[in-house]
Amino acid sequence: MSKGVSVIAVRVAMFALALSVVSCTEARSAARSNMSASAYREGDYPEAVKEASKAIEIKPDFHLAYVNRGTAFVAMRQYDRALADYQMAIALKPDEAVTHLNYCELLVFLRRNKDAVHHAEVFVQTNPHSNLGKLALAQALEGQDAARAYQTSTAALRSLETSQADAELQYVPKDYLFAYAYALHGRIAADVGKGGEAQSSIEKAAGFRNDYATRYAQARVYYSQRNWDWARSQARAAYDLATPGEKNSPIGVESRFLIGNCALKLGDLTEARTAYEDFISANETEPEAYFNLGQVYAKKGDVSAAIKSYTSALQLKDTLIEAYVNRGSLYLRTQRYDEAVRDFSRVLVRQPDDATVLYKRAYAYCVSGHTSEGRRDLRGVLRLKPDHSEPSALLTQCGG
Repeated sequence: MSKGVSVIAVRVAMFALALSVVSCTEARSAARSNMSASAYREGDYPEAVKEASKAIEIKPDFHLAYVNRGTAFVAMRQYDRALADYQMAIALKPDEAVTHLNYCELLVFLRRNKDAVHHAEVFVQTNPHSNLGKLALAQALEGQDAARAYQTSTAALRSLETSQADAELQYVPKDYLFAYAYALHGRIAADVGKGGEAQSSIEKAAGFRNDYATRYAQARVYYSQRNWDWARSQARAAYDLATPGEKNSPIGVESRFLIGNCALKLGDLTEARTAYEDFISANETEPEAYFNLGQVYAKKGDVSAAIKSYTSALQLKDTLIEAYVNRGSLYLRTQRYDEAVRDFSRVLVRQPDDATVLYKRAYAYCVSGHTSEGRRDLRGVLRLKPDHSEPSALLTQCGG
């Protein structure tokens, strides 16, 4: 399952407005940025974008206005526009770590982990003492290299715990910073099998702020422990208590994915379908979501929708073997034999000794009149499983 994303951007945007105003132009732009932050708090994201845009018109190099507008775009699920604003803010103020953090988190949510890792590594190289930069790198690594993510988040957290947070606190209030750091570390510790440490970090995060990100992290810990019922309950409760901004944030969207996964494990197909469809409506880049939705549709007997979902998964990740197997099996069930053969053949290129798939392809060949190809596959199945009775019977039917 994919990883969660914090909503630290808007917190920082509102906090960082306590900057020194050196000109009338900057004062006017800062006032508009304040209005943008206020509109965001009230859940009026178009108004937040409008006011931030006015701030940018007044002072095009006011980086905080881009951060505010980018955060509002995230809440509106306009991710490309949010990325562009974060990039502009970074260009205007390259050493402000929190903007890099939010930029990396959004890249991770969009499944651009390699880009996120590269960006965070470059920032940490030029700002080696930035704990926020290290947290950004840990977030980027979470879905690619869990061991390194754990090492990186541990180092950042230990540094913060030993009173080396002064530089970070000019951007982020202490309770937000430590809640975020502990929650992130807790999720990553759970991923590497350190359940006790994960739970301890989540409890520490809650001691600072038992906010949405912390509650989601707790659900993630339960999920890593395969406690599907508790994970779903925690994620549901967090989502039910969330503000509109939190529900529309990347972490809010990710929680729908987690709920879908838990519901599927628990056999609740109705909730699983709703949760996956909610997730996909906001994020169309996760192949696992389409694959799991395909499983839901298949279990519910909606073959056409299942095939469509498996196809979407494969368009995003053409090495997803199980999607070919499942789609091929549905083609076989609906007598679309040529398409079934193509899917099973793709699997067998990678897994030539998969007797089950080889038998399915043999059956598709035989019932569609390609008996010589069917007999060849059936002999292959019998070489792999000499005592298998079904291939012998089918081989007789195919004239072998």
